[in-house]
Amino acid sequence: MSQKLPLFKRDWNIVDKWKYYFIASSIIIILGIILLCVPKIGFNLGIDFEGGYSMEIKYGPALTKENYSEKLAEVNEVVTNLTDSEGNKYNLEIARAQMQGEAEGASILIRFKAVGDEQYMEQVTQDLKKALIERLTDVENPYVGNVMDSSTISQTVSSELLFAAIAAIYLGLLLMLVYITIRFELKSGLAAVVALFHDVLIVVAFMVFSRIEINSTFIAAIITLIGYSINNTVVIFDRIRENLKNPANANLSSAQIANASIKESFWRTFNSSLTTLFTITVLAIIGVSAIREFALPIIVGLLSGIYSSLCLAPSVWTLLNKPKSKKPQAQTPEKATQA
Repeated sequence: MSQKLPLFKRDWNIVDKWKYYFIASSIIIILGIILLCVPKIGFNLGIDFEGGYSMEIKYGPALTKENYSEKLAEVNEVVTNLTDSEGNKYNLEIARAQMQGEAEGASILIRFKAVGDEQYMEQVTQDLKKALIERLTDVENPYVGNVMDSSTISQTVSSELLFAAIAAIYLGLLLMLVYITIRFELKSGLAAVVALFHDVLIVVAFMVFSRIEINSTFIAAIITLIGYSINNTVVIFDRIRENLKNPANANLSSAQIANASIKESFWRTFNSSLTTLFTITVLAIIGVSAIREFALPIIVGLLSGIYSSLCLAPSVWTLLNKPKSKKPQAQTPEKATQA
């Protein structure tokens, strides 16, 4: 009775299961695209892309880093409980808040989405300014409660930002294709770009499923992910190139070369990604909401990057290098007679 060899001493058959990888990834991506097209589900676009309003509340020396959370909670209470003259809630929510300046120039800048048309929002902002002044004014401190007029975050500007973000992602993928093609070959470049595009789509699907708000930090996360994921893929293709040059591997098929390269690169890829995952997970746990919006897509992208660099990219490369089967030539009557 033969005894099985340990996992890392056996031959790996990773790329031979390429159909399973394609099916699993396709299900996730297609489901994400379907939900993306469903009205009121799709992307949960933040104020950076959807437009909205901003308002600055002056505090002066009364606002410090130590009591910022307390002051913001007070402002948030006013915003969420804001009502019209008939007592109906506006259902206003702070989309983003930040502390600006220090000492006499210290203030809190809040941003919120529109809850109606332009005329309606004019009334909302006037009521909000009035409510903030009534709640926050401190007669002993002239700095506190000085609320600046609201300003509009144009939807046109937001649309331009969205277009620029999509263009930046496509440009990144194109540059990666050129880089891998120059360093290795065109087939390696195509396989790498397929893997990168897969990672981007997986992260997009995750954002649709989770309904996490999408702001400019998400675009930064995607571009960071493209730059990081390519590293693992480059390591795999570097091993493939070295194994192809080795005369001892002259009789091996593309699939055998790819499987051997994955096995040799596995721990390097796994360990480097794991250390980054530990760091970014800590940021997601203890960070503020803006940091979390940046960290969560990267965590999903890193996990997808490990999978795509070890399974997807080598499988695509193997399929591109698969020899075409030649059809048997039909015998001519003369050859058939001679036979």
